This record gives sequence, C-alpha cells and structure tokens, in this order.
Amino acid sequence: MVRWHPTMDILFSCSYDNTAKVWWSEDADGDWDCVQTLGESSNGHSSTVWSLAFNAKGDKLVTCSDDLTLKIWEADIIRMQSGDGYAP
Repeated sequence: MVRWHPTMDILFSCSYDNTAKVWWSEDADGDWDCVQTLGESSNGHSSTVWSLAFNAKGDKLVTCSDDLTLKIWEADIIRMQSGDGYAP
C-alpha cells in the first residue's frame, strides 16, 4: 500500500519487511528515493505492515500490522531528512 502525505509531496509505503517507508523525489520527472524507514529500531512492528493512514493535518500517521498492533507515529518522529536523501 502507498499513500500520499496529505499536505506535502511525499509518499509513504508499507511492506512485508515489517516497516513503513518514506519516499521523496527531487523533481517531478525523477526517481523516488527512500529517505527514511519507520520501524527499524525496537519501536517498530514485528510482522508485515498491511496498512497506513494519516490524520487530516498530516501530523500523525497510523500503521497496522499482522502482529495485531497499531502504531501511531508523530510527525516530529518522522525525520524529513536522512543520510540517503532529503525531503522538504
């Protein structure tokens, strides 16, 4: 599953690898790069992430997993900059 951020040109995906990923492109015709992976540390899911959704303001993201949990991510936890790329 892939979702647009409600207020920014950023994509979020969920995956069989137990994570949600943040994707950003420098230009409209360019490739999309993964700039962050949510759930790499001990605060992530322990099984496939099946779905994700934002609240209307885009300051909270919820993910749900096959591990029977929901995780709510605050926007200040979702870094819009990482070593692999940059998102606005």
